[in-house]
Amino acid sequence: MKGLWAIILLALLVWGYIYYHNNQNTVIEQGTVIENDPSEIYEPLILDSKNEVNILSISAKAQEVKADEQATSDALQEKQKPAIRPEQPRMMGKENAPITMYLFSSLTCSHCVIYHLETLPEIEKKYINTGLVKLVYIDFPFDKRALAGAMLTRCARPETYWKFLNVLFENQDKWAFKDNAQDIVTSYASLVGLSKADVQSCLQNKILMQSMIQNRDVFMKKYDIQGTPTTVLVKGDQSKVVVGTNLKSLEDAIDALK
Repeated sequence: MKGLWAIILLALLVWGYIYYHNNQNTVIEQGTVIENDPSEIYEPLILDSKNEVNILSISAKAQEVKADEQATSDALQEKQKPAIRPEQPRMMGKENAPITMYLFSSLTCSHCVIYHLETLPEIEKKYINTGLVKLVYIDFPFDKRALAGAMLTRCARPETYWKFLNVLFENQDKWAFKDNAQDIVTSYASLVGLSKADVQSCLQNKILMQSMIQNRDVFMKKYDIQGTPTTVLVKGDQSKVVVGTNLKSLEDAIDALK
């Protein structure tokens, strides 16, 4: 009888070992190193999909974004038509401004709409246009549609970027939570020269998706970003973090760094 139980126990241990090794990559938690090639992990995005996936559970490889952006850009141009640029933060203001303002924002965040449409214009007028602050916009998607929308803004020509971003924020309630989101966003994309085929090609670009998720994860770790909108102000070795949309708090933080 003891021998039978020993055989059963041994069989269970062997089964457990095989099961573990066959399934260790099926559940991916935030910050986990993914062993598979990212191009094999990311499925093409469908804006109309009702099966919303929490993008934070699909963390890219835990490593910093490669510095050689040109190599990535070349690879994209070979794989995708029209050419799609890798995720690079968009900037507003003078390159040599003494204060750099990193804005972490998501296209499906309701507070980000307030920030983008009400708070940011005041900061632009008072600090960016006067040469004191340079804005670096960082896409910080927490869900599939925010990621898809952000990808599309990167597929548009750089000179149309801010226009397209404005349109998506201004009309957030018309696309971000609708079943026919892809049709709606495709019509917005046409305003900046993206055809329906361009939209499909963009949403299927796994390299761009990987780059954007990696970029978000790097900044999340560097500045401990927990939500959006979050603003990080940097001047030399000084930095200040402002969470939320309050204009006065943001102005006070900028003024303290002058």
